[in-house]
Amino acid sequence: MGALSEVGFGIAREIDPEEILRHAVFIFAGQIRVDIFTRPWGLKDYDECFARRLEAGFDGIRLPFLGLQDLILSKNTGREQDRADLEALRRIADGGSGIGG
Repeated sequence: MGALSEVGFGIAREIDPEEILRHAVFIFAGQIRVDIFTRPWGLKDYDECFARRLEAGFDGIRLPFLGLQDLILSKNTGREQDRADLEALRRIADGGSGIGG
Protein backbone atom coordinates (compact mmCIF):
# COMPACT_ATOMS: atom_id res chain seq x y z
CA MET A 1 0.00 0.00 0.00
CA GLY A 2 2.93 2.27 0.71
CA ALA A 3 4.23 1.87 -2.84
CA LEU A 4 0.84 2.80 -4.31
CA SER A 5 0.68 5.85 -2.06
CA GLU A 6 4.14 6.94 -3.23
CA VAL A 7 3.16 6.85 -6.91
CA GLY A 8 0.03 8.94 -6.54
CA PHE A 9 -2.59 6.59 -5.13
CA GLY A 10 -3.06 8.48 -1.88
CA ILE A 11 -6.32 6.67 -1.23
CA ALA A 12 -4.26 3.50 -0.75
CA ARG A 13 -3.32 4.82 2.70
CA GLU A 14 -6.99 4.72 3.68
CA ILE A 15 -7.70 1.16 2.59
CA ASP A 16 -7.28 -1.74 4.98
CA PRO A 17 -5.11 -4.43 3.34
CA GLU A 18 -7.51 -7.04 4.73
CA GLU A 19 -10.23 -5.48 2.56
CA ILE A 20 -8.11 -6.06 -0.53
CA LEU A 21 -7.52 -9.69 0.45
CA ARG A 22 -11.27 -10.32 0.63
CA HIS A 23 -11.46 -9.93 -3.17
CA ALA A 24 -9.90 -11.99 -5.96
CA VAL A 25 -9.31 -8.72 -7.87
CA PHE A 26 -9.09 -5.24 -6.36
CA ILE A 27 -8.99 -2.28 -8.75
CA PHE A 28 -7.56 1.16 -8.06
CA ALA A 29 -8.59 3.66 -10.72
CA GLY A 30 -7.19 7.13 -10.99
CA GLN A 31 -4.76 8.65 -13.46
CA ILE A 32 -3.78 5.08 -14.20
CA ARG A 33 -5.59 1.85 -13.41
CA VAL A 34 -3.96 -0.75 -11.18
CA ASP A 35 -5.50 -4.22 -10.85
CA ILE A 36 -4.34 -6.19 -7.81
CA PHE A 37 -4.90 -9.92 -8.15
CA THR A 38 -4.80 -11.56 -4.74
CA ARG A 39 -5.44 -15.04 -6.14
CA PRO A 40 -4.18 -16.06 -9.57
CA TRP A 41 -7.08 -16.79 -11.90
CA GLY A 42 -7.37 -20.46 -12.83
CA LEU A 43 -4.46 -21.63 -10.66
CA LYS A 44 -5.41 -23.92 -7.81
CA ASP A 45 -2.20 -24.88 -6.03
CA TYR A 46 0.21 -22.08 -5.11
CA ASP A 47 2.98 -24.46 -4.03
CA GLU A 48 2.93 -26.28 -7.38
CA CYS A 49 3.00 -22.99 -9.30
CA PHE A 50 5.83 -21.73 -7.12
CA ALA A 51 7.83 -24.90 -7.82
CA ARG A 52 7.45 -24.24 -11.57
CA ARG A 53 8.22 -20.51 -11.35
CA LEU A 54 10.83 -18.75 -13.42
CA GLU A 55 13.15 -16.16 -11.91
CA ALA A 56 14.87 -13.14 -13.35
CA GLY A 57 17.10 -10.50 -11.86
CA PHE A 58 16.12 -6.85 -11.87
CA ASP A 59 18.27 -4.17 -10.27
CA GLY A 60 20.02 -6.79 -8.14
CA ILE A 61 16.79 -8.41 -6.92
CA ARG A 62 15.59 -11.90 -7.92
CA LEU A 63 11.91 -11.79 -8.97
CA PRO A 64 9.67 -14.84 -9.41
CA PHE A 65 7.36 -15.16 -12.44
CA LEU A 66 4.75 -17.72 -13.44
CA GLY A 67 5.96 -20.36 -15.87
CA LEU A 68 4.50 -20.16 -19.37
CA GLN A 69 1.84 -22.87 -18.95
CA ASP A 70 0.68 -21.42 -15.61
CA LEU A 71 0.58 -17.94 -17.15
CA ILE A 72 -1.61 -19.29 -19.96
CA LEU A 73 -3.97 -20.85 -17.41
CA SER A 74 -4.12 -17.61 -15.43
CA LYS A 75 -5.17 -15.65 -18.54
CA ASN A 76 -8.42 -17.61 -19.04
CA THR A 77 -10.45 -14.79 -17.48
CA GLY A 78 -12.68 -13.68 -20.35
CA ARG A 79 -11.28 -10.12 -20.17
CA GLU A 80 -10.58 -8.59 -23.59
CA GLN A 81 -6.91 -7.89 -22.88
CA ASP A 82 -6.42 -11.38 -21.49
CA ARG A 83 -7.87 -12.88 -24.68
CA ALA A 84 -5.26 -10.99 -26.69
CA ASP A 85 -2.53 -12.07 -24.25
CA LEU A 86 -3.70 -15.68 -24.56
CA GLU A 87 -3.33 -15.62 -28.33
CA ALA A 88 0.23 -14.32 -28.06
CA LEU A 89 1.16 -16.72 -25.25
CA ARG A 90 -0.17 -19.70 -27.18
CA ARG A 91 1.92 -18.67 -30.21
CA ILE A 92 4.97 -18.50 -27.95
CA ALA A 93 4.17 -21.92 -26.48
CA ASP A 94 3.92 -23.28 -30.04
CA GLY A 95 7.40 -21.94 -30.83
CA GLY A 96 6.42 -18.60 -32.39
CA SER A 97 7.32 -15.07 -31.40
CA GLY A 98 3.93 -14.17 -29.94
CA ILE A 99 3.91 -11.03 -32.11
CA GLY A 100 1.60 -10.54 -35.04
CA GLY A 101 -1.15 -12.73 -36.43
